[in-house]
Amino acid sequence: MLPSQGQCHTVFLLNHTIHLRPRTNIDDWVAAARDKPAFVAQSTNLRRTAEALIGFGLVSVGKVLTPAKQLRPFCERADRATLIAIARLLLLFVPPQWLEIAVGPSGVRREYIPSRDLERLSWLGDELDGLIIEAHEFVTAEERKAFRKRFGNAAELVILAAKERAGAEPVHVAAFSDAYGYDIECRLPVTQRIEVKAASGNTRYHFHLTRNEYEKSRLFGTEWRLLQVVFSTRAFVAERLTALDIEEVLELNDGALEALIPADTNSFKWMESAEITAPADAWRRTDIELAPDFAIASFCTA
Repeated sequence: MLPSQGQCHTVFLLNHTIHLRPRTNIDDWVAAARDKPAFVAQSTNLRRTAEALIGFGLVSVGKVLTPAKQLRPFCERADRATLIAIARLLLLFVPPQWLEIAVGPSGVRREYIPSRDLERLSWLGDELDGLIIEAHEFVTAEERKAFRKRFGNAAELVILAAKERAGAEPVHVAAFSDAYGYDIECRLPVTQRIEVKAASGNTRYHFHLTRNEYEKSRLFGTEWRLLQVVFSTRAFVAERLTALDIEEVLELNDGALEALIPADTNSFKWMESAEITAPADAWRRTDIELAPDFAIASFCTA
């Protein structure tokens, strides 16, 4: 849904219509928008745009159709500022396929934008490059965040499977809430509260720690453990992960975390998270084993 001027007008009209009176279904919504005197009501495919807004999460379906909070403000006047704001929203929610290659270190590379798309976006004038760069940064940041989530989840599943094999009866508490301050809880043979970190060979010994995780490490003492799953290089191209894709599982030594993190003072206060690199001698290699048939989805596949 490229944000041409006509497309942005159509989104405005549908948004304006849904704010005038609650709409219970797409037929009612589109019919009401088509009754408006605006030229765009007769000249555009309102249904296709309405379906797209629902499909991309900008309008939710329930007892009544509800615009997403990001779309709600743009319903009063179809002036240029409103249309540009809608264009920005569409680029963020529905990024064009060429977005990733159209932005380089020096800025927007228009030669990578299809000429037809560039013509349809020309109405944005001087704002165009800024909107493209912002959308690119947002999309790549979201992709990195999603990858880190999959990467961390894979490491947690490795430890969960290994502990199950060892008969420790683990519970994947991170699946319920981040408030625990650790990912896996085991009760056998002794209580362990395990925080799991993922790493590659190049990032071994390096990890991010939230303030909550640190506070829980202090609260639970030696029950709280930090394990790091180091994935092999081939894990980053594999379609499925097996035991052969795990180089090693490391455990941070007792007391190492406390020694690495300074106490809060009047001139220093650690806030929500920290980036930590512990020295090699602060770790020990574990004897954790996975079943020969262990296999999970790759973290490189969304």
